[in-house]
Amino acid sequence: MRLIFIRHGDPDYERDSVTEKGEREIELLADKMQREKVAAFYLSPKGRAQRTAAATLARVGRAGVTCGWLKEFTDPVRLPETGEEHLIWDFMPSFMEKYPDLYSAERWMKVPFIAESGVPAAYGEVCRGIDGVLAEHGYRRKGTFYEAVSPNRGTLVFFCHFGATGIVLSHLFHISPVALLQHFCAAPSSEPSPVPSPSTRTTRWSPSPADGPRVCSAGATSPCWPPPWVPPGRSTPGIKFSSWRTSESIST
Repeated sequence: MRLIFIRHGDPDYERDSVTEKGEREIELLADKMQREKVAAFYLSPKGRAQRTAAATLARVGRAGVTCGWLKEFTDPVRLPETGEEHLIWDFMPSFMEKYPDLYSAERWMKVPFIAESGVPAAYGEVCRGIDGVLAEHGYRRKGTFYEAVSPNRGTLVFFCHFGATGIVLSHLFHISPVALLQHFCAAPSSEPSPVPSPSTRTTRWSPSPADGPRVCSAGATSPCWPPPWVPPGRSTPGIKFSSWRTSESIST
């Protein structure tokens, strides 16, 4: 089973859609996605994700399933020092050092300012959502791993958001979402793609190749956002950057 998470195109947050640049991105994304053999498409209800998905779905003549739990993860916490609302990422390093449990898969939700917020309930909703989808496709959650009831090489595509993707991946990998979101990014129309091993009866999605399943790619699906620090054809361990064609023709 391969999972592809696609962040929406360059956003116009006021209209909850995509910008003119975003429109070019999602058409280039559709060029790529029409070559994929996809078992099912899942969509965030937010307009920018729906617009991004629409380009691909129209190209392939398919429909997607809209899932409320794929909306952007915007449940805030209140910072202990100031009382200000803040998302659970983009903390200063000095702040993270004060709360080392934010890096713990078992203890991050017990940090007081998180435990007192709506984050645990919202996180649980997302976890139940992705577990329900995977169960429909042959992978049943069992503790911190998935039982491969019906192992397969199908592909599921999720059109959503950076925060939502980070929350889902943290559940799949059994790591703290605060730590993952703090050290991970997803440019508009980009695609992280975790893949479990099809040969095992139990599956643990993991960023480590030594643990079997891993993130097989994380980068631009459309050619609009090639990471400038990785040249074409090069990759870092466990990460493959894809689709560099015609990037020079896209104005930013």
